[in-house]
Amino acid sequence: MLPYPPLKRGESVRLVGLTKHLRVMQRTSTVTNATAALTIPSAEVPRFRAVHEEVIKLDQDFGATFSGCLTDHRGRVRGLWCSYSEQVDKEEREWCAGLHAAVFYPWVEQLARLLDQGTSASPPAVSVLDAELEAVLLSKAAQFGLPAEWVTRLDQLDPERRQVLRVRSCVAQSHASKVLHSGDMLLAMSGRPVTCFQDVERLISETAARAIAAGAVAAVTAHSGHGGSRSDQDGSASAATAGKYEDDTNDGVPPSKRPRPCEPVVATHGQAELAAGALMQTQQKRQGQGWGRRQPSMHLTIYRSGCVLDVEVVLGREDGMGTSRLVHWCGAQLQAPHRGVRELGFLPEGAAGVYISRWHHGSPAHRYGLYALHWIQQVNGVDTPDLDSFLAAVAGCGDGQFVRLKVCHLETTQPKVLTLKMDLQYWPTWELRLDPNTCTWRRLQHSPFPFRTAPFLTSS
Repeated sequence: MLPYPPLKRGESVRLVGLTKHLRVMQRTSTVTNATAALTIPSAEVPRFRAVHEEVIKLDQDFGATFSGCLTDHRGRVRGLWCSYSEQVDKEEREWCAGLHAAVFYPWVEQLARLLDQGTSASPPAVSVLDAELEAVLLSKAAQFGLPAEWVTRLDQLDPERRQVLRVRSCVAQSHASKVLHSGDMLLAMSGRPVTCFQDVERLISETAARAIAAGAVAAVTAHSGHGGSRSDQDGSASAATAGKYEDDTNDGVPPSKRPRPCEPVVATHGQAELAAGALMQTQQKRQGQGWGRRQPSMHLTIYRSGCVLDVEVVLGREDGMGTSRLVHWCGAQLQAPHRGVRELGFLPEGAAGVYISRWHHGSPAHRYGLYALHWIQQVNGVDTPDLDSFLAAVAGCGDGQFVRLKVCHLETTQPKVLTLKMDLQYWPTWELRLDPNTCTWRRLQHSPFPFRTAPFLTSS
């Protein structure tokens, strides 16, 4: 695998893969665009979307039904030829594009190292900016009022892309949603200008690695005893302070005015990702010692309504496992709202932890109108902020009883009340739980199967 340097326009690559008949096919192609910013609109039903990706376009390929990898003439993997899907006028449209190897190389290395060690561990967590960004040309940004000095600065920094990143939306009820607004232009992070998604991911991974390292040093120092020397205490305090900003002591110059260090992007991106992932693994093992209770924050420089502002945003955290718990109740599939739902920017106030993602035909949920894209906020007047409270609220409801539900719809955002008659004989309550260490699902039964014997079969 050769993740660095990334592919550029005009380079020759080989597209290699398998057909549906398991035949190996390859074709020599030329990269026509290596920095195409990917923008996939939201689907009618919330689901995973590829965001913050720059894809590779080729002059010729094998069509939308063929995927594989991009290699050089020596067989080294330079990227993946991936399949993407989006909804256009409520119809699915699939197409293929290349994904740079630098995007997935750090995680491949880390997972390979875990496999070599032979130890079972949960997937590594990663810090993310809980906001969706989109690329805007500098000429367009100038029309929106971006100051000329920033237009010149970003143009000189990245003459190939000549773009600025703009906030498209924020994850609901995240810290970013309270600080950032749709339409904000992201100019710099920790005092270093950014022009592409790779810059954002690199700076986030570096910040997360420094914050975790500083927390580890502080925890070890505190655990080793309070009688340490003054120099040790000063060192741990300095490390903790360094975890917040890269250059927090720069003669009093605010981060938005500091020059960007002249270091190549590719020199630290993979190392920072690996360091952050390894430190997060250690952090997860020591949760009982008080580690990692606070996510790191980043200093952002944004442009909003004619002003350049400096804001502080707490980073989010994702592990890539997605949904880990499903509850089936009266034919409705309940779960905590996954990231695809939260990315739409709305969660109902109060109880928002019981989301209906699916319903089954012929079930009580179908007959009484308890459909998908609803949140269950109350059961018989009792608030249900999460799945545990919901199960506790319905535990006392027997077969054939009516329950009153307060729900909120995703599209209308309006609450309503409906009544449902439970049928525990054919639609009992049960759940599935995912074990992150073994990646296996376990089924738990919450209500017995009250199969009743038909009257004509009952012996006297």
